Amino acid sequence: MALVKNAPASAATKEHVDSGKLSLAAAREAEAKRKKARTLAKQQQVAERVAAATGQLASGIGQA
Repeated sequence: MALVKNAPASAATKEHVDSGKLSLAAAREAEAKRKKARTLAKQQQVAERVAAATGQLASGIGQA
């Protein structure tokens, strides 16, 4: 199966690829997004742990 390019690259994308560097604003924005993603992942992990502990506690109470 042949690969086909569906959409042309935008001018901004070409600019970033040509220069080989991200602008300072783009780098800051990317770092902010990564930080937010890490924070949300940590919050979800804590929520999953709380849910598991709650289930174990309920199970223990049910057996008692």
